[in-house]
Amino acid sequence: MFEIKFTKMHGLGNDFIVINNLSNTFHLNADMIEKLSNRYTGIGCDQLLVLEKSDDPEIDFFYKIYNQDGSLSGQCGNGARCLAKFIWDEKISEKKTLTFKTFSTILEVILVENGLIKVNMAPPKSVREYTHQHLKGIFVDLGNPHIVFRVDNIHAPHLSNFGLDDYNIGYMQIVSKNHIKLKVFERGVGETLACGSGACAAVVAGITQNLLDQRVIVELQLGSLQIEWQGNSNPVWLTGPAEKSYVGVIKI
Repeated sequence: MFEIKFTKMHGLGNDFIVINNLSNTFHLNADMIEKLSNRYTGIGCDQLLVLEKSDDPEIDFFYKIYNQDGSLSGQCGNGARCLAKFIWDEKISEKKTLTFKTFSTILEVILVENGLIKVNMAPPKSVREYTHQHLKGIFVDLGNPHIVFRVDNIHAPHLSNFGLDDYNIGYMQIVSKNHIKLKVFERGVGETLACGSGACAAVVAGITQNLLDQRVIVELQLGSLQIEWQGNSNPVWLTGPAEKSYVGVIKI
């Protein structure tokens, strides 16, 4: 048995367990991650983030993103903002621009005014039409796979991931060309209060269909994110808050 210090954080309710493993003192397996992520018998989270050293001089930190079921995710915009705030709060780095690497992508994270944090989510790797049963949507690869469906009302009771367990499923309700509402079912997690990469995917999908402007407010249950994309091979930018909930120690 050993103890792990953790920090609980969230970005608009999308919550994370953040663990500092810069000293490389432990390894979490899938069973441990499931127990830690359980909201009834563990700490509880949407994803668990592990901060590790980078072996690349041009990358500040490497970090692993684990879903509740122990599976790895390659991208997490809300998680990147929370991890950056954790690093700044703990004075691990004083740099106002940080570069993170996951197993599938590289992210640039910038501290901006009013405590907001801006993330360069990189250009979409793939955007194409997707059809599932009666639904027609857009597939967007942002380092993790998203399918975005347009709906008239995100609060419609029949919405689910429809068994598409290998994808993050987003439902986009367009209010105007620069304002959408969004509901996301994350793979390995289920419905979440917010999803940063899901917000980016929805805006990319909308811009690709000429339904949205290049700067869009994405309204989620507990607040809003701002997404910017100039199309083509330009990066997607995500801006939003990050908050610390509490710090604790758990025995494994």
